[in-house]
Amino acid sequence: MRRIDMGAADFAIETYVALGAGNKNNSYESALMVGFDQYDLLLLGAHNDGKVYLERPGLYSSAGTRAGLPLWLRIEKTGTLYTFKYRASVTKPWTTLGTYTLDKPAAYVGLLENVYDSSTANAVFDVDYFRLERYQGSTATPTPIASTFPSGTPTAPKTPTRTATPPLISPSPTRTPTVTPTKKNGH
Repeated sequence: MRRIDMGAADFAIETYVALGAGNKNNSYESALMVGFDQYDLLLLGAHNDGKVYLERPGLYSSAGTRAGLPLWLRIEKTGTLYTFKYRASVTKPWTTLGTYTLDKPAAYVGLLENVYDSSTANAVFDVDYFRLERYQGSTATPTPIASTFPSGTPTAPKTPTRTATPPLISPSPTRTPTVTPTKKNGH
């Protein structure tokens, strides 16, 4: 699933993802993505190894933090700074996995679901929602607001971070009942 109407404004994207009933796959990735062109992406992904990663494929990958599915995932863009957050429960505060500074306009955002070549089974993901929040010209970092839904320079802080929420322009919830996995070569 992709949204291609991004423009230059600040935004936040968020989702909840779990392994679906009947999943028999042991080699997968479920991620939020910000795309700059066909091959250049920033990802916040949960992998089958029970860790969540901040990635820019081919250029950067964080060491991973123990946090398996189900998870809430969130990416916030403020100017050229992208902040990557996750949490295991809607009642828990967001944990900041890291930040990445990149001065390129976002062409699209969305969900990325992968199974790798070594896998022979389909991966089944339960994605409850995908939300895009757009923010007016603010220099504050967007942060979570009350949800109506169910439960180039990387840095990694060691403690959860909370910041003030700027005014919301237009939330764009898009329910995504099913996700079609794709095979990714070389993994």
